[in-house]
Amino acid sequence: MYIPARATAQTLHRTLSALALQTYPAELLEVIVADDSSAPPLDVSEFDLPFTVTVLRQDVDGFAAGRARALAASAAAGEVLVFLDVDVVPSRSVVESYLRWFERCDAVVPFGFLSFVDMTGMSEAELEVAIRDHDLAAFDHLGRVDDQHWRERTFGETADLQRESSDMFRTLVGASLAVSAEQYASVGGFSDLGVRGIEDIEFGYRLQNNGALLIPDRGALHWHQGGRTMSGDRVAAIRQGRAPFADALLPIGRFRGARPAAGSPVPVVPRLLVHVDPGVVDADVLADQIRLADGADVEVRIGLPDDRFVTAFAQVALTAPINWQPGVTAAITHQLVERNLGTLLIVGVAGAPVLEVIRTRAIRSERRGDASTPISRKLFPVGVADASKVRLVSEKSGPLARVARVQSIRHRLDGVVAVLRERLQLAQRRPRPPESERSTS
Repeated sequence: MYIPARATAQTLHRTLSALALQTYPAELLEVIVADDSSAPPLDVSEFDLPFTVTVLRQDVDGFAAGRARALAASAAAGEVLVFLDVDVVPSRSVVESYLRWFERCDAVVPFGFLSFVDMTGMSEAELEVAIRDHDLAAFDHLGRVDDQHWRERTFGETADLQRESSDMFRTLVGASLAVSAEQYASVGGFSDLGVRGIEDIEFGYRLQNNGALLIPDRGALHWHQGGRTMSGDRVAAIRQGRAPFADALLPIGRFRGARPAAGSPVPVVPRLLVHVDPGVVDADVLADQIRLADGADVEVRIGLPDDRFVTAFAQVALTAPINWQPGVTAAITHQLVERNLGTLLIVGVAGAPVLEVIRTRAIRSERRGDASTPISRKLFPVGVADASKVRLVSEKSGPLARVARVQSIRHRLDGVVAVLRERLQLAQRRPRPPESERSTS
C-alpha cells in the first residue's frame, strides 16, 4: 500500500487501522507513507499495527500529490502497487479484491468506489467494529457529504468500461487503484504537475494508451473522510488551473481544442507520432514539412517503430513521400475517436491504400501477449476513410498525386484489413439472387 499523506495523525490512523483489518494477509502487505509536508510530521511509532509502516518525508510548497505517490512507489518492492489516499478508509476486502484481478491478467488496473461521509462523530472503536463486521449501515448513518455521479454516467454508457471509449481514462481516480509494478514503470509513473484535478487523469491516459484494462471494481468499497476536492466553490478555480495542462497532456476530445494552445506549461503530447522510413527520398525534408503543417499536434521521427511506450494517441509509418496538409493530424484523430476505431485505413485514388493509422492503445494491447490480446481485437475495429476526409489531397490536382505504400506498424494485421477490403469488393461485384432463390435459414 502506497499512501500520499498531508494530514493529521488521526486521519492517517483511521486509514491504517482499516488496512490492519483487511482479509488479505497482513504479513504480505508493504505499507509506505509519503508524508507530503504534514505539520507536524507524521509519526506512526505509537500505532499498534500488524505490519511495518515506512514513512518517507518530502517538504514542498503547494499541491504535490503526484510527487508523493511517485516517492512512495520509488521505494516499493512489490509486484503490484496499491495506491490509497490518506483520507480514504477501505472496506476490509479491498486489497484482496484488487489482487485477484492480477491472477488473471497483468494488464488490469482495478479501482474502487468512494462514499463521501463525515466521520468526525465516529470513534476509533466504532470505526473498527464497522470495518471488521462490514457494517455498511454504520457509514450510511454518518450522512453523505458529496458524490461522484459523473463517473456513474460514464459507467452506464460503457457497461462499466466493457465498451471501449477513447476518454474512459478520466474515470480513474488516484484515491484508490492498483497497477502492476511493470506497467507503472513502463508508462513513467505519476507525474509531478503541482496542479489539482489533472495528475490522476493524465496518469490514466498513459495507462489506457499502454493497453491497460481499466476495471471499476464494485467490490472495492471505500469511505472518504469529508467531501471531494472537486466540489463547492473550488470547482471553477481547479478547472481553470488545470485547463492548460489538460490541453497539453490529453490530446483528444474535450481536453484539447483545434490545436494546442501557445505557451504550454508542460511539453505537449502529440496526437499523432509519424515514423518516416530513413529510405524515403528527402526523409528529413518530408519530416520538416509535416512538423510545419501540424506543429505540436504531431511528432515526427526518422526511423521505423519499435516496442517502446509512447504517449501519442496514434501512430503511422511512412515509407514514401506524401502531401501532408495542415489539419491532417486533427482530422485523423477525429476519425479514430468519433468512430471508436483501433485502426484507420486511409484510401486514395481508386481505393488504393494511402496510410494505415493505429491507436497506440491498440498496438500496446496486441503486443502485451497476455489475456488482453483476444479482447483487443474486439475492442479495436478497423475502419476505412477516403483521403479527402482527412485533408490528404493535392493542392493542384484534387486527389492524391502520389500514393504512399502502406507500412504496417504492427508488421501486419493478421490479414484483417486485406480480408475486409476483399469482402467489400466481392460484395460489390456479386449479383443479388432472385427473391425465390434466397435462403430462409
